[in-house]
Parts: sequence; C-alpha cells; structure tokens
Amino acid sequence: AVVLSRQCRFREGGAEYEAAVHATRGGNNGGEGEVRVSIDGKRVAEVSYVGWGFRSKAPSCSLTLR
Repeated sequence: AVVLSRQCRFREGGAEYEAAVHATRGGNNGGEGEVRVSIDGKRVAEVSYVGWGFRSKAPSCSLTLR
C-alpha cells in the first residue's frame, strides 16, 4: 500500500485539512487494486477495480464519490 498525506487549504485563509491518497494493489496475480481519497480521515472518494495495466482500451476502474 502507498499513502500520500499532506496538510492543505482549499481556499486562501481557510482552515487547514489533512488530505490523503491511499493506493493498494490487488493480489500477487495482478488482481484488482483500490485508490481512496480522504480528508481529515473521512473517505470522500474511492476508485475500485483499478486495473494496473493502463494500456487496455477497456474501462479499468469504477469511481464512487461519497
């Protein structure tokens, strides 16, 4: 799993938030991965069924906004 986390402001002079992106690969056999975005620990978006072979012409992910 990979996690990138940063403090950020969504507007000048606004409150500071922690934004994080979590990325995981599927199983060892190239299974489905997942990417999640969270703000202050609350999940706000999720991409599931991520195909790591991005050269395919077929859709490789499904996006859910919360």
